[in-house]
Amino acid sequence: MESSPPPYHDDQIGTRYYTIWQLLKLYWQSEHKFRAYLIVLVTTLMTMALVGFDVAFSYWSNYFYDALQAYNKSTAIILLFAFFGMAAVFIVLAVYRYYVSQLFGLHWRAWLTDQFIGRWLEKRDYYVLGIEGVHCEFCWIIADPTL
Repeated sequence: MESSPPPYHDDQIGTRYYTIWQLLKLYWQSEHKFRAYLIVLVTTLMTMALVGFDVAFSYWSNYFYDALQAYNKSTAIILLFAFFGMAAVFIVLAVYRYYVSQLFGLHWRAWLTDQFIGRWLEKRDYYVLGIEGVHCEFCWIIADPTL
């Protein structure tokens, strides 16, 4: 029977196991919380608007096919122009909602990276790992301004 190695514990580094809820809660309580709440509010409102457009497209489909069945050419043409306008607004709104939701993920990942890097560098834990020569390894890049 194969056993897994015990989890790594080191009091110098201060290892802590985070659950997903703890990581999410920290972001919603950080200095970025107002932007996060605003982005979620905007995304929710845009999603509700897109659901409203879906309902409107359903009604439009009913009116359009009724006009076709009645051979009402002028109503069908008016409904086609209405569809083009609704579709243009729907597409812009859907793309912008996708952009805003991706922006939220980007901000959260940047905050999370700052947290991890800040905690890693805070107590100089890289020295504990035995990577003391990491600064001297890249000194030639700093010293040569032509690069």
